[in-house]
Amino acid sequence: MNEPVTARTLKKTPYFSSASVACAEHCAMDVLLEEIVGIGGLDVLVIGVGECCFYSRKIEFPAGRKNWAYQLTDTEIVLGDLSGIERALEEMSRTENRIVCILTCIPCLMNLDIESFIGTRFENVVCISAPDYAGISSYDCLSDLYYVLLKDIKPNPIEKVQVWRGGGEERSFADIREKLNAKTHIVQSEKFLRLLSHLSARYSLETIDDVHFHDFDFYRARGNLLGITEREIEEAEDITKKLKGLSRLDIYAPFAYEYALFLQKYGVRVRRILFDGFCGDAYARCKALKEDTEIVLYHDSRILRESEAVLDLSDCGEEISGLYGFHRLLYLLRRTLPLCR
Repeated sequence: MNEPVTARTLKKTPYFSSASVACAEHCAMDVLLEEIVGIGGLDVLVIGVGECCFYSRKIEFPAGRKNWAYQLTDTEIVLGDLSGIERALEEMSRTENRIVCILTCIPCLMNLDIESFIGTRFENVVCISAPDYAGISSYDCLSDLYYVLLKDIKPNPIEKVQVWRGGGEERSFADIREKLNAKTHIVQSEKFLRLLSHLSARYSLETIDDVHFHDFDFYRARGNLLGITEREIEEAEDITKKLKGLSRLDIYAPFAYEYALFLQKYGVRVRRILFDGFCGDAYARCKALKEDTEIVLYHDSRILRESEAVLDLSDCGEEISGLYGFHRLLYLLRRTLPLCR
């Protein structure tokens, strides 16, 4: 028997945290499919290459709904012939379900203009571009999904208050449309904020942004709607004044960028923030921080050891995520207060 021949010699190299690669997040197509499968009355056509079509099948849709995929070939990419996509959508349109057409990386990269092609032929189809090479986080596409699905509806406002969270309380497309008829909307999930802001600008709806932190006057004016007492607001004000006495503060916590932006508006010196879960909203908020604020997107115990005042809530993600708006802010303020003593 012949002796094996070495094809490649492996070499040990130093490990640097800056060179680590995290593949935990799904691509934008996966994120959209996982969201849409929970919304009744929606079918999907994924348009992409072989890998997209293969992996899109892992999401099993309930009976009566379609999760189809169309594999692009030279016919579409080189010749620009989109008739095959048209035939697929004609077949899917035989039901009353709304169809979401997901355009993955290659059709967006090749600028096939599928959206215009479909828009002139099918009223019940909406297109959403989901190239994973663009943007900051795969999950940012959820905001686009709800916007393109519902931006053209005309609500019939009634005296009612609706709360929008990210937990899938709306089980069908019809449920979401009906929910939009409320006159007042408390938005606690970023994925609904673009849509509700758009509809409020066009119609007589009130949208309360309970995703981001606001000044205390904002909370006083809306205390009854948001379930905030005057005593809680006064407590938050008192803690914020005390935090101004800190020479500098490092924050390692979920939503650290949002908390730091709030504190800086009230004169608290935030030197550094550390957080996981970078996304489009986090990017926008980080840009609004003071220029000398250091932003770290990974955990480094050496940085924390060097700090004088550290709010380390890295193990409280679930607890913080279960709170919204002012009550999340008050929780963070209460946990920061011991650093003043």
